[in-house]
Amino acid sequence: MMKEERIPEAVQKYADNLLSKEEREEFDRRIREDKTFAKQVEDYSFLLEGLNALGVEAFEAKVRQWEKEYKTQSFQRPIRKLYQGGLRRYYAVAAVIIMLIFPLGFLYLNQMNQYSGEELYAQNFEPYQDLLSDRDASGQGDEDLLKAMEYYNKGFYENAVILLEAYVAIHPDEPLPGLYLGISYLETGQIDKAMKHFEFTSQDPDLREMAEWYTALALVKAERMDEAKTILAKIANSEIHYRRTKAKDILDILE
Repeated sequence: MMKEERIPEAVQKYADNLLSKEEREEFDRRIREDKTFAKQVEDYSFLLEGLNALGVEAFEAKVRQWEKEYKTQSFQRPIRKLYQGGLRRYYAVAAVIIMLIFPLGFLYLNQMNQYSGEELYAQNFEPYQDLLSDRDASGQGDEDLLKAMEYYNKGFYENAVILLEAYVAIHPDEPLPGLYLGISYLETGQIDKAMKHFEFTSQDPDLREMAEWYTALALVKAERMDEAKTILAKIANSEIHYRRTKAKDILDILE
């Protein structure tokens, strides 16, 4: 049975009419009788035709399109998780083809798998759940704080920042509002201000894990990868951290 890594070469020879008569007949017979093989040949043929007809840039765009589709279908799970799923086959196919066709294939594949800090951040960011609104549901809570959390829950982070800043200025010793303010700063691109509040929040034992996680995401977003790796490694090596798995996924990608 032909090994899968040899199929692209056979497809290329078939297309270029370089197979012997016996090899071509055997190739055609397997396509008719083996549905799995036929599907593999179809995939490789499509990719080879795309590379030859459209060029590398268009091919890369197509791979990116596949990735975007899988991200949407998979609720934006980390890239490595996607790679382990349906997208893996297309990357595996692309890898073999590029190695066969392009002398600098390894360099190209390396470029394909580089993701910006902003992309990694977007794929892994989730706002921390609102614990303040329920706490103040008795009607005795601060109205501005409740309004701030309403904005936060709707993703209107610019509005949330204004009201949370005012609340934290009056109540500087409350760590939980500071966490939400830090997350709101993070989502509005104010990285340094966000990290300042995460640093303060991390002093609370009950919020330390959340503060570490969002600090790591802030560093990823800011492209400060060495610092991010240090915190992500700490999270990944913890047996109980609530973001242990996600931290490992990001580290796999960064390394």
